[in-house]
Amino acid sequence: FRQPTQAYPNGNIVINSELPLANKVSTAFHEMAHADMHKDLEKLKNDMEKDDNFIVTRQLKEVQAESVAFMTASNFGIETDHKSFNYIANWSDGRDLKALEDSMKVIYNESKQLMQDI
Repeated sequence: FRQPTQAYPNGNIVINSELPLANKVSTAFHEMAHADMHKDLEKLKNDMEKDDNFIVTRQLKEVQAESVAFMTASNFGIETDHKSFNYIANWSDGRDLKALEDSMKVIYNESKQLMQDI
């Protein structure tokens, strides 16, 4: 359970039970990153040192969440390279790489916090 968000108003994160274990874990990390990072977009923009006019796109949210999932899974020896790299490449294709660069600090901090929580 996590705090309610627009995507998960009741706070629940549901993961397909038929996924292989590594995918279940990385999906949990991905969704937990969304729940934590994207519940307050104003705070996220502030953490990224962006002004109020900056738009946090769905593409950026997906890249951020999967980056956190990859870093967290890697820390625990769970290999998600193929899945994560393809996912990030698909969501970032042709997108603003400056926004991704500006996200590195928040991605690192979120992954660090998730690892501590675990």
